[in-house]
Amino acid sequence: MTEQEQLEQQVAQASDIDLVVMLLEGINIRLGEGIEAVTSGDHERLTTAVEKVRAILGELLATLWGDSEVAIQSRQIYLYMNKLVTDAANRQANEPLEEAKKVLKPLLDGWQHLAKHPELAEAPTATQGPSVVAGMTYGKGTLNESVMNSGNRLGKG
Repeated sequence: MTEQEQLEQQVAQASDIDLVVMLLEGINIRLGEGIEAVTSGDHERLTTAVEKVRAILGELLATLWGDSEVAIQSRQIYLYMNKLVTDAANRQANEPLEEAKKVLKPLLDGWQHLAKHPELAEAPTATQGPSVVAGMTYGKGTLNESVMNSGNRLGKG
C-alpha cells in the first residue's frame, strides 16, 4: 500500500476530531519545513510550505460556522497564523514561522487530548425539561395566562 493510499484510508476512517488533528499536525510539519527552508535559503521550498499551510488554514476556516465563542476564537487564530506565514514568505524570515508554531502548539495539544478523550466533546444532555413554561392565549374578549411549573400543574392567572 502506498503512502497516499494509507493516508486516504486513515482519512476515510477518521472522526471529525481526528481530521482536525491531522490538519493541525500537517500545519506543524509544514511550519517545520518552512523554518528549515529559510535556514538553508531554499526559497522555493519555503513557498511550497507556506502555500500548504495557507491551504490547510483555509480548510479549517471553511469548517467554522456560527458565532459561538469557539468559532470566533478559532477564526482569529487561523487568520493570525495566515498573517504570520505570509509575513515569513514575504520577508524570508524564521521568526514569524516560529511564532506560528508557538500559537499552534496549545491548539494542537488540545485537539490531540480531545481525540484521546472523545467523551469530552459530547454536548451535555438535558436531564430535565424547563422548570417553568408560560404563555398567553386570547379568547373572545379575554386574555388568559397559563403557567406550567415543574410540578406539571397547569394554572390560570
